[in-house]
Amino acid sequence: MSVFQKHKKAVIIAAACLVAAAAAAAVCFILFAKSSPAGKYVFYTKENALYILDGKNEKSKKLADTVFENPDDNGERIYTYWLDFCEVTTDGSEVFYPENIADGAFCLCRSGLKSPEAISETVAENITSYAVSGSGKTLFYLDTRGRLFLRENGETLQIMAGVIDFYVNTDLTAAVCLTADGDFYRQNTDGEKEKIDSGVTAVQKAEKNLEYIYYCKGDSLYYVKDGEKPVLVEDNVDEIIKILENGDAYFTKKGESAVLTMMDFVVYDSKTREADEKLVSDPEAKGPDVLEAYLRIFTRDKLESMVYTLDARTLYCYSGKGRDSGAEPVTREFIQYYTCSDKSVIIKSYDKSETGQYTIKEVVDAVDKAGKYREAYNSGKNIYQSEFNSNEYFERFASETFGAYQSGAVAYVVESGIQTRIGDVPAKNYVLTEKGDRVFFVDTAGKSRPGGDLYCVYLEDNLVVKTELYDTDVADDGVEVTGENICYKKDATDSAFSLYINKEPVAQNVSSCLPGSGDSVVFFTGYDDEKQSGTMYVCENGKKEKADDDVCFCAGADSAGNIYYFKNCSENDGSGDFYRFANGKSRMIDSGVSLVLIPGGRTQDRAVHG
Repeated sequence: MSVFQKHKKAVIIAAACLVAAAAAAAVCFILFAKSSPAGKYVFYTKENALYILDGKNEKSKKLADTVFENPDDNGERIYTYWLDFCEVTTDGSEVFYPENIADGAFCLCRSGLKSPEAISETVAENITSYAVSGSGKTLFYLDTRGRLFLRENGETLQIMAGVIDFYVNTDLTAAVCLTADGDFYRQNTDGEKEKIDSGVTAVQKAEKNLEYIYYCKGDSLYYVKDGEKPVLVEDNVDEIIKILENGDAYFTKKGESAVLTMMDFVVYDSKTREADEKLVSDPEAKGPDVLEAYLRIFTRDKLESMVYTLDARTLYCYSGKGRDSGAEPVTREFIQYYTCSDKSVIIKSYDKSETGQYTIKEVVDAVDKAGKYREAYNSGKNIYQSEFNSNEYFERFASETFGAYQSGAVAYVVESGIQTRIGDVPAKNYVLTEKGDRVFFVDTAGKSRPGGDLYCVYLEDNLVVKTELYDTDVADDGVEVTGENICYKKDATDSAFSLYINKEPVAQNVSSCLPGSGDSVVFFTGYDDEKQSGTMYVCENGKKEKADDDVCFCAGADSAGNIYYFKNCSENDGSGDFYRFANGKSRMIDSGVSLVLIPGGRTQDRAVHG
């Protein structure tokens, strides 16, 4: 059975808000997946009415006359993504959809799809979210008063009150519910009810079958497996970075930061240090050895007084599957995460190997060269009378050394809390394939031109097998992965670039590109800023095919590979003619279309063009 729930948010293409300046060479996409029959149905709005398109017979049916109670409220209509609440049953016989959306609530309706004359039915009013089984026979829904209802085989029963959030398992036989009082329950459809915990403030992740759940009580993070007692993961949690599909949770703690002094970059062994301290404290000791010991201690004290706090935290990992102890640190100088697969995540961290890169002698020699301490001593002068102000040297040394350290942050791939370095230089971005077996990044260090070298890092069991140069002169902000394809741009200017896929040139003068569905890629050439349109192509399996001219933007692709796009967009509200490209042919679906939702595929943001 399939299941749909409010927590699986879609991204809706909003034509009305995005008639903007055309654009540039940006590569952007948002993946969206739902449980409707793959590649068959598309939802769209026209003049505030909701329609469903049957992709098989290419026929549209009006579902609702009024999607939004206030259609002029663009904030309500565009940015809240209410079409995410459209869902078709697995067999395609019924559709559930919202009507009269206003003030964070809507009327839930259902309609048959087998017959054009099928009558629509109001299921419930003033609801905020719902979850329906693939058959459409089991339904959970939450209303504005916090009442959670279960509707099964036509009968409706209120199962809980005061609910503010809920999650269901895949077959809708159970739900976990959070109340406004912080009580956290598991409720089965057979009537069995179990209290998991109290004082809960937020649910962070509920696995699709409710096998495990992460939740918070204030700043404390908890983990619970189905049928077991909750486990405290960590107190004082600051930010939950990512919880992967395999159950690994990555987070940081409050009050932690990376603190360094300049002595962290200088090696001064303990044996020499003890001898120096003994020598300078001896009133009878004389000669150049005393001066050298003094200079080393003087340098150490100055460098230890130069304290820097990094914008970095300790990254922790907790794996509920197999680790009985608490969360363990991954890296103590974590900066940010980039992307992840089902079981691994790429992070950026300062490179600790860059510390301790100078010896105390090297720094002392530099201090003396600047301050002329030895020269003053050998001429019989007091070394404090030397002409140079040593603070200037130390400030310059600190600025250069610490600045180089900060700019040298590099990336690691982390799996099950174990990190492996994947590059010797920092990159702007890192792209991980869906399988998690390859990482791509662009090295622009030392390059006079805008592009850099594109590298591919091969991974096996979280270990770097090899790193190879994949291509050169690649733009550092234009690498994307779609299916097994690696798409990137070369020879980029402010308005266009050359598109490459898997090292092969595809097209020149490309203004934008975006993954379609599967291994297909959609791209535009000759995009005209004044006309707000260009020529759209589809490339799949190395074959390039022109889709249409004067296309304003691509709305996305369904999982069957059909591409949806807009032409003749209005300058006033952004609505336009809605088209479908399938099997090498284009067909207009409707005119005056504003919003589009593509279940089971990719819904694109108009911002890829501006």
